[in-house]
Formats: sequence, C-alpha cells, structure tokens
Amino acid sequence: MMTLLLIVAFTLIGIVGFAGLLHLIPRLGAAGTRVGAWLCRAPGLDLVVSLVTWIPPTVLGIALGWRGVVGSIVGQVLGMLVWMFAHELANRQHGPRIVTFLNRTVGRLNNHVALWVTAVALPVFFVIRVAQLFVYPILTPLVGLPRYRHADWVNVSRQKFNGLVGHDLIWCLYCDWMTGVYSLGAEMLRNVESFWCPSGSPAGRSATTVSSTSRTSKAVGSRPRGRWGTSWRRWKGCTVLRRQRTCQGTSDTRGSGTPCARRQGERRRMWGWRPGVDGVPPGG
Repeated sequence: MMTLLLIVAFTLIGIVGFAGLLHLIPRLGAAGTRVGAWLCRAPGLDLVVSLVTWIPPTVLGIALGWRGVVGSIVGQVLGMLVWMFAHELANRQHGPRIVTFLNRTVGRLNNHVALWVTAVALPVFFVIRVAQLFVYPILTPLVGLPRYRHADWVNVSRQKFNGLVGHDLIWCLYCDWMTGVYSLGAEMLRNVESFWCPSGSPAGRSATTVSSTSRTSKAVGSRPRGRWGTSWRRWKGCTVLRRQRTCQGTSDTRGSGTPCARRQGERRRMWGWRPGVDGVPPGG
C-alpha cells in the first residue's frame, strides 16, 4: 500500500512540475518562445502528450507491475486536477466559463461524467497516431501516396485564448489535439481508399469530392488549398489515375493568403474522383 501511495505522490508531483515547466518555457525570451511553439506542434506535441499520458504507466508498469500502472494513472488524474485548481486560482478574472454554462444546461454530474467518458477513447487516438507515423509513410514511396506535414494538422492553439482557464482549457486542448489526429487520419484514409478502390461507391452513398478535409478552426499552422488535375492511362483494362499537380493559384483560405503555387518543392497529390459515380473525369 505504501508503494502505491508513493507512486501516486511522485507521479502527481511530476505532472504538476511538468505543467509548470510548460508555463515557464515561453517566458524565457526568444529561445523559449521558439521551444514553446515547437512543443505546440508535432513532433514536439507528440513528446508532450506522451510524457503526460502513456509513458509514466508504461515505464512504472514494467518496473513495478500493476501498482506502477494504477498508481501512475491515479497520480496523473490528481495532478491534472491540482493544475486545474491552481490555474483557475491564478486566473480568477476570467469572465464567463464553458463549464458553468454546460453544468447549468445538462447538469454538473452529467457534464463531468461525459467528459471522463471521452477520455476512454485516448488509446484509440494513440493507435491512430502510431499508424500515421509508422504505417502511412511506407505507402508514400511504394505507391506514391502524398506526404503530409504533420505539424499542420496535429497542433494545439487553444492556450492562446485568454478566456479558457483551468477545466475549460485542459479539455479544449484535448479536443484540439484529438481533432487534429483524427483529421489527419481521415485524410490519409481517404487517400488509401481512393487509390485502391476508385471503382465506385455503394448505392445511396454520397460521391467523394476532390476537396480536402481541412481544420479551419486552427490558429497555428496552415495548409494551402490547391486544385488537382488528373491525366488518365489504361493499364490491364483498369482506369488508373496518374496523379499530377495542376495548381491553379488557389489562395490559402486559412489566413495566410499565399497562393499554393508558392509552396516550393511541395508535392501534395490527392484522389477523389470515382468512375461511374462522379461523372466525367477531371480533364477527360
């Protein structure tokens, strides 16, 4: 029992201390600002998320067995609650709060239980992220699927909003991160599905368009939009896409205003047209 309590205590102290370090880093001049910005986007964000989620239970579980796993998870939850209380105490002049409104709308118990239920999905996003980092990149040299800058998708920016403190901030950061992971995964999956299964879709299913999934709500990072033309060739009786970038100077709609033609050396290709579903092929 004493071992379990010590694990909880040390994990709690570690989580709170690490959170304090993250608050301190951006205040360390220009170098701190650059490091802070790197930690808000992949791969730096992957490191932060790993240190506060799966690394402590994994390491302590290997070293101390089930006590390490249970104690570290309890310590992580308590550390998050302590940080939330301290952050709200330090930002008492915060004005209206999301948690207050939702507590009044659906009830305090329902709201908080529902939030913790969403945390159960955390391992699912870890698996998706691992596939993005280690599985999808193998397909790029093999079949020519497009590469992605993960930092443009997996990043957080909610900490820039002054009105989000404590409870609201931590859960908004969680939503920010998991939305980026899921959006990038959906984009990669769309490429995989459109490459190997371009023949059509089941009846009643809406046709796939060539427009890209975008995270328009992100304040950090942008991904230019472009239009993609396709040329066609016949191979073994199958209609095969020869992906070819034909950027028509579409401007970035996420704030930079830079035409996509100015992205030096960046080759992002997309698929989406389906024979027999979307009508006449682009350029055909």
